[in-house]
Amino acid sequence: MTIRHHLDIVAQDIRFAARGFVRTPTFTVAAVFAIALGIGAGTAVFSVVDRILFRSLPYFDADRLVSVAL
Repeated sequence: MTIRHHLDIVAQDIRFAARGFVRTPTFTVAAVFAIALGIGAGTAVFSVVDRILFRSLPYFDADRLVSVAL
């Protein structure tokens, strides 16, 4: 099997999916909305986790800071 054959199969699958999406516009809108919502939620969660866990504080000698609470 050559790369050209695999690309032909992928192109055929894309055309098949496009025809299915045109036939069922309600499902298409729901699928696009679900994918967009998932990407947005994933991006938001990663942004929060990245800021809290991975980036250090913007202070000189941030590892020496302490928190005192009563």
